[in-house]
Amino acid sequence: MATVVTNTPSQEYMRPAFLDGQLKRMLINGQWVEAASGKTFASLNPSTGETLAMVAEGDAEDINRAVVERDARLKARGARSSRMIGNRCCSS
Repeated sequence: MATVVTNTPSQEYMRPAFLDGQLKRMLINGQWVEAASGKTFASLNPSTGETLAMVAEGDAEDINRAVVERDARLKARGARSSRMIGNRCCSS
């Protein structure tokens, strides 16, 4: 559901429901998680400078966590990880 936001009497726009002011997390292994560092950043409306949402600021630790989780799921399904496939394809 969207909310009507009025900046001035002549300016009205629909704010999407996901811009509810709550922290936006990262999706890793089917779960919404905060950044390992706990860092966040503001996502701003470029035309007004208004903060639309606070977003989890992922970094290398979060990327590694996502890759490890993905590889574990692939291994559980009997598939090879992309690292194994990449090493095999790229080695001479």
